[in-house]
Amino acid sequence: MERDLAAESRGALLLAMDLSRRAWTGSLRAKAFYAEQQMLWVWLLGRFHPNRPVVEELVQLFQGAVLFYLITGDPEPGRRSLIRSLSNETDVRHRDQ
Repeated sequence: MERDLAAESRGALLLAMDLSRRAWTGSLRAKAFYAEQQMLWVWLLGRFHPNRPVVEELVQLFQGAVLFYLITGDPEPGRRSLIRSLSNETDVRHRDQ
C-alpha cells in the first residue's frame, strides 16, 4: 500500500533523516556518538538474547521500521517484520535444541 507523507509527520521525518545523515557523514565526534548509541542498544538487548549478530540485525530492523513509519505513518509493515524476525529466531532456537 502506497501512502503519501502526512503533513504532520514531515518535520519528524526530516529531523530523523537529517540526524542520521549527519551521524554517518559528519564529524568524527558525531560518528563516534552514533556508533556508541548503536553499541549501547546492542549491549542492552544482548542481555536478553545470547546471539550478538541476531541482536545487531534486530536493532537495524527496528531502525528501518521506525524510518518507514516516519515516512508513511503506517506502523504495520515494520511491526510485522519485527514479529516475523523474532518468530524466525525462536523457531531456529527450538530446532537447534
